Amino acid sequence: MLAPADGFMARVVAVAQGRDCDLEAALRRLAMEFPDRSGEIDGWLAAAGEPIALDRILASVSATFAAEIDGSTPTARRIGGYRTVRPLGHGCMGIVYEAETDAGRPVALKLVHPGWLAPGGERHFTRRMGALQSLRHDGIAAVYDAGVADLGQGPQPFIIGELVRGTRLGSFATVQGLRPHDRLKVFAGLCLAVQHAHDEGFVHGDLKPANLLVETDGRVKVVDFGLVEALGLDVTCARSLSDPADFVEALAYLSPERVASEVDRADIAAEVYSLGVVLFELITGRLPHSVRGKSVAEAIRIIHDERPLALSDADPVLRCGLEEILAKALSRRPEERYATVADFAAEVERFAREKTMQAGRPGRLYQLRSFASRVVSRWSTHSAKV
Repeated sequence: MLAPADGFMARVVAVAQGRDCDLEAALRRLAMEFPDRSGEIDGWLAAAGEPIALDRILASVSATFAAEIDGSTPTARRIGGYRTVRPLGHGCMGIVYEAETDAGRPVALKLVHPGWLAPGGERHFTRRMGALQSLRHDGIAAVYDAGVADLGQGPQPFIIGELVRGTRLGSFATVQGLRPHDRLKVFAGLCLAVQHAHDEGFVHGDLKPANLLVETDGRVKVVDFGLVEALGLDVTCARSLSDPADFVEALAYLSPERVASEVDRADIAAEVYSLGVVLFELITGRLPHSVRGKSVAEAIRIIHDERPLALSDADPVLRCGLEEILAKALSRRPEERYATVADFAAEVERFAREKTMQAGRPGRLYQLRSFASRVVSRWSTHSAKV
């Protein structure tokens, strides 16, 4: 059992039980005390203003650390020839460990929860993850190995990959105080990594902040590339296997056609949409559809049926060319979105370079300068909300 786990558990329970009156401030202090738990704490910070935030924190802590705290499950174990060192974080699909090879090389080991592998899908999983080992890009966490282990609860897929020590994109932007121009540049770099994978024939299928980590040097690393497809799961199946609160959080980044199960797998149009949600949140601190705290059924209805917020809905100061770019990326009709992630990134880059560009309707010209003059004086306030 990890020695720090008890201390972390006690601190989180104290926060969740309200002994700290300012929840957001308490969580930020917790993140400074336990930087290795930043993945979990980032998710709680995002929900800190919601009525169900305290219950969600307690449920998450229970699910992640209960086995370690009561001593029933040892922290160190061998999985597929690798030795786990300590847990780094968890999500609805599995838990990520820092692990070591027999030679002592540090790696990340993601152990997928029992039940996530489609019946009879072992061969498909190992084949697809094997193919992903050829995917090499500075912005994509490398996959080194994969397999299926039985630890007493049925077959559990595991992936061995590059150990990325980073924080979520939104948290990094806030802590670093990134200006709008810099946020757009970071986002464009992220798009280039995703485009490289598309060029190689791979889609991510689950682009969301938890899978977009920023290292200390400012480089974005996309993790879990291709995992959803390799597991052979569609959205309906994922819904049945997920905690409802976790699933609603993930739904916010899926395109309308995917949440309605009109398509089984992600494609380029769906990836463009997901990246549009990521950029919208990076700029405004809000989601284009307000689904946090909703039931799964209501969240699906909202995303599929309702028009996403425009940037100027989030704040009138953001009525600018970027609003048109995002409106195109977040179109409810896949054929109206950018044809490629590279096209999306090119528009964002043009906007960030203060050059005249065209997005959406023919003949409409938009410039960064008019946007910047209105937003610079107010951006510090926006940054604090992200």
